[in-house]
Amino acid sequence: MKLAIDYYPFLKFYHAGPKVFLNRLKDSIIKKNLCEVRSTFLPFFDIALYSVYEKNFFNKKYILRVDGIYFDSKNTAGNTNELNNKIFDSIQKSIGVIYISNFSKMMVHKFFGKLSIPETVIHNKVPLDIFNKHGENFREKLGFKKNDRVLITSAHWRRHKRLEETISLVKYLNEVDKYNYKLIILGNNKDRKQSDKNIYFAGEIKPYNLGNWYRTADIYIHLAWIEPCGNTQIEAMACGLPVICCNNGGIGETIIEANGGIVVNTDPNYEMNYIDYYNPPIPNFKELHKSINKIFKELNYFKKNINLKTLDIDYGAELYTSFIKDVYKN
Repeated sequence: MKLAIDYYPFLKFYHAGPKVFLNRLKDSIIKKNLCEVRSTFLPFFDIALYSVYEKNFFNKKYILRVDGIYFDSKNTAGNTNELNNKIFDSIQKSIGVIYISNFSKMMVHKFFGKLSIPETVIHNKVPLDIFNKHGENFREKLGFKKNDRVLITSAHWRRHKRLEETISLVKYLNEVDKYNYKLIILGNNKDRKQSDKNIYFAGEIKPYNLGNWYRTADIYIHLAWIEPCGNTQIEAMACGLPVICCNNGGIGETIIEANGGIVVNTDPNYEMNYIDYYNPPIPNFKELHKSINKIFKELNYFKKNINLKTLDIDYGAELYTSFIKDVYKN
């Protein structure tokens, strides 16, 4: 089977989450010789894997990888209905759909309807040769003390990612707890300045160096509101960090699957309707504090019991190619 992958061979030049994942998937498929990988920009392939929506120049059969759909009532990133219609039109023309979470699947079924074509859920994965427990960290270099409780978070920061709330959480922890909490923030955030001694803005980090930063911390904090899946919490777990995340969206699915942390009941349950997405609520700091303390009390247990297989891109590549081959043959 000759599989064309969206944006290949230019994937390495992109830094957005979906394309980062596709680049890792492509590398694993080639390494494991699971099938031939081709470009969607030339017609020499049997079936394509497109991300978000189809770019089908040659009227070939394709599988659609659905990250999520739009549900912002304020049309902040564009007209929500028009953006969704482009995704739904791509789903209709596809011969199969891969969702990155059960949450994404439920959202499509809610807003579009149930499908008559094959569909499956495959969570994002990461390369374990890059993301693992072994290697250096920057704890001493940053001047952290042995007893400091170091948290880390990472994103392409937009309002629903709740950076301000993450910073406020650390300030809250330092007010109510006897321990000293530090927060490392990865990702570009030009509007912030280093004004708090407990907050460290590392900026944009090259993928090959991310592991060193994750290993610097004790726990990964993911307070994004209603995310479909993401990569960063999976990268962190692969580096041995337990994850704290919120109860809505698909992030928690990856935590539960990998036995990699705690999904905290921080927000009212999302009822799968249109909302003011870029005006997120303040998460429940008291519940987050309880869960953070629980992990620190059993830190070695949490670290030792992370199921690395569920995080491995090689395992994900096998799941992807197996599904695509089955759909293509049938």
